Amino acid sequence: MERVTETTLLGIDITSTLSTSVYVNRLLMQINQRIMRMYLLSQLKSQGMNVQALQTLFTGLIMSKITYALSTYC
Repeated sequence: MERVTETTLLGIDITSTLSTSVYVNRLLMQINQRIMRMYLLSQLKSQGMNVQALQTLFTGLIMSKITYALSTYC
């Protein structure tokens, strides 16, 4: 039998020490990725990218996330 020191149950990380650091680190990484995407879009806008092209890029980012998430429900 394999000993497990960490697992995720219903979106909550549970460790053998009952530490929340794994959960907090994952949340911070997700927030950091979102901020980075928005920063990159703002940089493209400041460099003169067309608003329509920015909207298309943003829609593509959102659609890729939705498509990825849908695969778990189908």
